[in-house]
Amino acid sequence: MEAERQAARNLFNAKLSAGNGTPPNRNKLWLALGALAVGLLGIGIYFWFQLQGLSQNPMIARPAPTPVQPQPLPPAPMATPIAMAPTPVAAIEAPPSPPVPEMPTPLTRERPVPQERQPALPPEEPSPIRLSRGKPATNPLLERAYGALQREDFAAAVQDYDKVLQADPRNTDALLGMASIAGREGQTAKAEALYLKALEADPKNPVALAGLVSLLGNGDPAAAESRLKNLLATQPEAGHAHFALGNVYARQGRWSEAQQAYFKSLASDGDNPDYLFNLAVSLDHLRQIKPAQQYYQAALGAAAGRSAMFDKEGARRRLQELAAP
Repeated sequence: MEAERQAARNLFNAKLSAGNGTPPNRNKLWLALGALAVGLLGIGIYFWFQLQGLSQNPMIARPAPTPVQPQPLPPAPMATPIAMAPTPVAAIEAPPSPPVPEMPTPLTRERPVPQERQPALPPEEPSPIRLSRGKPATNPLLERAYGALQREDFAAAVQDYDKVLQADPRNTDALLGMASIAGREGQTAKAEALYLKALEADPKNPVALAGLVSLLGNGDPAAAESRLKNLLATQPEAGHAHFALGNVYARQGRWSEAQQAYFKSLASDGDNPDYLFNLAVSLDHLRQIKPAQQYYQAALGAAAGRSAMFDKEGARRRLQELAAP
């Protein structure tokens, strides 16, 4: 009986131990699940606080920086306009002044070179008109006088012209030669009287007409222009008249028209140094530098063998100025 009780007690204790004992593997599983739950709970709490903070203090987005607009560069300063070269003048630093038609002019033979710049208009008094290139008749005195005039030996020329006029007071060649010399020496009244005498002997003589009109044209350029145009209407090949008309235009600064008139004058006497020179000056005023240089050189070349009214040194200086870089 006692043995049965003991056996029952042992069985009861064994069951009790079996009911209260926990297998080791199951304990580890529960520990892992518990740790995971705690971690998830912590993460959830963290995010909950973060969301709460965002809802209460939303982040202010920084405004995007305003793109800097590139400032336009200031325009480059305009180049200072090159000052127009002063009106060319003979014998000074600008283009020499064209001599007035081959008519008497109150210019002295050797005119002092001006030291200051002056407009390149022809002189106030007309320059002497050049005699026609053809040699006057076959009179030995006229031929000798003409040669002296070309050499600018005016005293010898006057002496021979006087001898011719003593024998023939109406000799137009001698009268025109004397008028040309009077004009070059500044004796305007004498030159005018000689041209009138030449017109009495030959009313249509183009040299005398052009010379006289140029003398009178200083006071009334419009009248001189009209008379010269009338003369050219009847004698379109009169080089002296074209030259005189060019000088009328030049005095008024009408350089384009002057250039055309000077160019036409060369048709009758292409080697006339004064015609070439005045054409060069008109081209110089029109800023046609290359042609101006060519005609300055041609004028100087022609003046080496013929008498010329223009200032040769002034022409050479102007050529150097135009050739300078």
